Amino acid sequence: MEATPTFAVEPSNTTALAGTRVMMECAGRGYPHPRVVWIRAPGGGGGLPQGARTHPTTRALVIEGVAPSHAGGYVCLLLDHNFELIAQRKAVLTVQGKYIRSFAESLQQDLF
Repeated sequence: MEATPTFAVEPSNTTALAGTRVMMECAGRGYPHPRVVWIRAPGGGGGLPQGARTHPTTRALVIEGVAPSHAGGYVCLLLDHNFELIAQRKAVLTVQGKYIRSFAESLQQDLF
């Protein structure tokens, strides 16, 4: 029995403090169960930025150590089992404050 895939949880605009961790939720439902893929919104540089990943279980977009460079639009894609687009929703991340690099991050950047 098939059920048309759709969003169970749609991503929403999010505000985060620089240096913190942010999670942007997105989930699909239906049968067959749709795949959830996150991308940077057009004009945002293509793939996900450094420090961003998709949570292996919830498929939420997780960004560790949010920086002003992470601000902007992200798109949650629902794909079918053939990787064809079913639906997409955009959410905007706003970053407040300035990210201050730790000593270890500064040292690593200076050495490499």
